Amino acid sequence: MTRETGGLSFNLPDGEAGWKMKKGRVSKELISEAVPDFNSSAVFVCGPDHTAHQRKAAKDKGEELKPSFMSSVLSYLEELGVPKSKIKRESYG
Repeated sequence: MTRETGGLSFNLPDGEAGWKMKKGRVSKELISEAVPDFNSSAVFVCGPDHTAHQRKAAKDKGEELKPSFMSSVLSYLEELGVPKSKIKRESYG
């Protein structure tokens, strides 16, 4: 899945031609729709995560950070039973 032109897009399964556009936040349902078989797919997750500075500042204030994009997507993948060996990640932020 990639973010393009204001929505999320992914290739259609089974070699169907064209692109199908989805808009909104990545969800467990969207991931399931985009990748119906995790055993034959690798999942690449790239996006913003909390910085060390953000984590320290929240800890110093006694606050809890809202889930980042990365933690949300990785949590969904875990809930869907995707093996960790199939997940490749790169974060920034």
